[in-house]
Amino acid sequence: MVAEELDLQPEVQVSEPSDEVNSSDTLKAQETKPVDSDSPSLLAKKLNIKAGATLQNYRYEEPGLISHTGVLIGAWLNWNYEVPYYKGVIQSEINTGHIDYDGALCDVNSGDCVDYKSKTTELIIRIGHRLGIDITDQIQVFAGLGYRYLYDKGDGVGFYRRIGDYWILPVGFTTSFMWEELNTKVIFDYEFDHFLTGQIQSKLSDVNTTYSDVKHPQNRGRAQRITVGFEPQPDDHSPHPWMFYFFYENWSIPQSERAELLINGAHSGKFFYEPENRSNAYGIRVGWSY
Repeated sequence: MVAEELDLQPEVQVSEPSDEVNSSDTLKAQETKPVDSDSPSLLAKKLNIKAGATLQNYRYEEPGLISHTGVLIGAWLNWNYEVPYYKGVIQSEINTGHIDYDGALCDVNSGDCVDYKSKTTELIIRIGHRLGIDITDQIQVFAGLGYRYLYDKGDGVGFYRRIGDYWILPVGFTTSFMWEELNTKVIFDYEFDHFLTGQIQSKLSDVNTTYSDVKHPQNRGRAQRITVGFEPQPDDHSPHPWMFYFFYENWSIPQSERAELLINGAHSGKFFYEPENRSNAYGIRVGWSY
């Protein structure tokens, strides 16, 4: 709000030999070949799990009003699978931190604000499912569905919880090549996120029990994520080598629709909105493949 604050053995069948031996058919044999794991009729999935930790520098701001700045730490897990016609990955990530708040505290009745600095707890959870198709051996395009959850609450009197829920459509591409000298796969990944639907909920009842919580629809917005990764390939000496990914991510969300505050369940005539906001993050992910 304007006032913030008051990722089988082969089966062999041999025919019984007949009493008369046929020179053209001395032995009739039918051998079942092992199933080709790459056959399109095979539905068994090839699985791979990657997991690790994240460290990032994060900044959220409502231009001219407030900012949240600091370091977030977290964990991530990707479940990769492959079926005959596409490659999929289910991504999950959680980041949190106790970071700096620089903004104002405002009176909901008068609208008067005073500058204020404090700390705020930030929590960001993201879950996504990508479906990818290989264009070449080095290039894959993908699309999918994602969900992003946001939570923050400042320290001290006058702050309330803010909770965001967003459904997004991620699209993009991944390209890779082998760095032979280091036996390492180098990856470049670009993802664009288009907002499908979302909202921010301001828990004003945290500061005054007569106030209703206010929900602000936010159905417009976009984001992008750029990742450069290095994946050393497993060998006899290192069956589960470390992997490193450097990333940059930004989000841009326009001003929300207006929503009315209810006081004791009655209309108050006071309308609020979430200002335009954006966030930027850059950092590193490290992990292992299992």
